[in-house]
Amino acid sequence: MFESAPTEQSGIFGSGFLSFTSAQNREVSLITKKREAKSSGNCVVFHVMLHRFFRLVSSFSFSRASNNMWFWASASQYALNLDGLKQAENKLLQLARQFGNRAPEDYDIRLLDTHIPHTSVPLSSHSCQLHENLPEGEYLMHGIEVKSRTASTQHSSDAPLVMLHGYMNGAAYFYRNLVGLSNYFSSVVALDMLGWGLSSRPNFKAIQDDTLRTTEDFFVESLEAWRHANKIDRMVLAGHSMGGYLSVAYCEKYPDRVERLILISPVGVPEESQKVLEERKARIQASLQGRLMYGTFNYLFGRQTPGDVLRMLPTSRSERMIQEYVRRRLPAIDDEKERVAVSEYLYRSAVTLPASGEYCINRILTPGIFAKEPALHRIPHLKVPSVGFLYGAQDWMDSNGGLQVQQAVEAKRSMNQDAPRVDVYQVSKSGHLLMLDNWEEFNAGMITSAGGIPSDLSRRPVKLEPSKSVPPIAPVYESESQRTDVSTSVEVAS
Repeated sequence: MFESAPTEQSGIFGSGFLSFTSAQNREVSLITKKREAKSSGNCVVFHVMLHRFFRLVSSFSFSRASNNMWFWASASQYALNLDGLKQAENKLLQLARQFGNRAPEDYDIRLLDTHIPHTSVPLSSHSCQLHENLPEGEYLMHGIEVKSRTASTQHSSDAPLVMLHGYMNGAAYFYRNLVGLSNYFSSVVALDMLGWGLSSRPNFKAIQDDTLRTTEDFFVESLEAWRHANKIDRMVLAGHSMGGYLSVAYCEKYPDRVERLILISPVGVPEESQKVLEERKARIQASLQGRLMYGTFNYLFGRQTPGDVLRMLPTSRSERMIQEYVRRRLPAIDDEKERVAVSEYLYRSAVTLPASGEYCINRILTPGIFAKEPALHRIPHLKVPSVGFLYGAQDWMDSNGGLQVQQAVEAKRSMNQDAPRVDVYQVSKSGHLLMLDNWEEFNAGMITSAGGIPSDLSRRPVKLEPSKSVPPIAPVYESESQRTDVSTSVEVAS
């Protein structure tokens, strides 16, 4: 969703909108300027945000006065909300033509709506909260595709680039990148994952069980059904934040369908440290207010999402908050028309339509905002040729996570075990939203991670290498079953 400061371990709030007040943003800014080590600094930021979050939750009544909650809207209002998101997306697609340095006659932008069968998704019931006129037994997956009309000498592969957005976000978030990336990739697709954007939004609470695997399969199997329906043999798969985490899960099940994997400031890479957790808990619970906050957060973690809170607010207030967030968190968007278009898209996607995919949060992450099964232990076992990490230079996500994966892969190779090639890059003048903060260098990083050479080498991001400052890597398990057994015991213990 709307990016905000997570912990170093880059939990879901790394792509979630928790910048609820201007004061909070100022506090976060001051903290980040002073942060010493990324792990401790980001923990402080996270807890400042939690404090503001629960002050907000306690400041309003959970009543019918919350006039923009989707399930109280009339049928006509519901239809208007859906149409409003379509119009907001179209505005961003018009802006997309300004980025990429391509003549309009050289490419096509089109909407790519694909029907997939209900049976591909692990739900016990299949009512859809969007697109009620779909054929029986089908969901809709919405995407945006840019294809070149003319052949380009830059194209190195016919495999399309498929990009997945972050938590409570959507495909149009890549509007600054679609056209430019089509200079290299013959086809570029930004996809609304099932449960978000203009894709179908099934009732997520009808999922067959609450296990991690089933939760991941909600997204993994719908992506695989989409790939099959579009007759894509192999793709370059890229995911931002939560989309990155889910891309790893997809590669575990369908490695033969992925030519390369690109993780854009991914969530859930590092392993949860018991020592860090205990230190954080002690720091928070040093005061009565801290103890109350800690208990409240753990109670609400599995019951409310940031989107739930926004839907409970009056429309005018939630709109203002999102506008202020875009203004403060995305200074690279200095054109007023563009800023308004981004704000409208984020608001309509996250607030005005029924919740679905956002309820994955507590099934994938622990209350400490770590992945229940960290990608650190999963990526080294992937059967894909290469994995590229892209981080922003001022990213809330710690690039040490990617470097730890690189070390783990090298450890496997030193024992003559197969492992993907891993490279880690850093995009200058950017944070967690690097695709918007510095779109030209981001595009160059995407092309580099896909094995290509950007046309403008001066835009290529810095390649990071492990150093003594990188925390020691956790053990690389010899088998998938050993990793799962250890992860399960940790989850039960917590």
